[in-house]
Amino acid sequence: MQTLQKIPYGHPMKENRKSHTASTHSQHQESVQILKNIGIHITLPRLKLLDIIHQSDKALTAQEIYTIQVNQGVETQLSTIYVNLKKLEQYGVITRIRLDDEPRSFYCLSAENQSCRIICSHCKKLSWPQHSSIESHIQTICQDNGFKMNQFSLVIEGICKACEHLPRHKTPAKPSSVNVHS
Repeated sequence: MQTLQKIPYGHPMKENRKSHTASTHSQHQESVQILKNIGIHITLPRLKLLDIIHQSDKALTAQEIYTIQVNQGVETQLSTIYVNLKKLEQYGVITRIRLDDEPRSFYCLSAENQSCRIICSHCKKLSWPQHSSIESHIQTICQDNGFKMNQFSLVIEGICKACEHLPRHKTPAKPSSVNVHS
């Protein structure tokens, strides 16, 4: 049986999404390399799944990934998407995000040294804040409670600027807990 290995591979957010062709080729090559590094068979649906997640600036559901693949002409089944998402999550390539008020899971690439994410509860846009003090505060909290931190993952749910003008987001939302599986 293969041993699961988590691999580093860089931040999933791309600075310039306008140069689609160049970044798509680069992302495709990165997807191929990720699959080679973890030692799992490279299949078209698996490769397309990673490419789709690379190209997205938001967390996606399995259904959204499936719909994109079908629209791109990739013959696959929703069950294949779920199997591949689970396998890639086990290897630490992607992260599954569960929000309290949402029955579906959302998936994004795991990011090296990016343990904190902010997700828009409306459009599912992701942001990775660059605040190193968060980790030191969490380490202090762990030490104060007699724990040694091995790793941490924090997801903050809120409303992004693009969605805050929507009528249902005028009033502050109640705080909710978030479960992150990485």
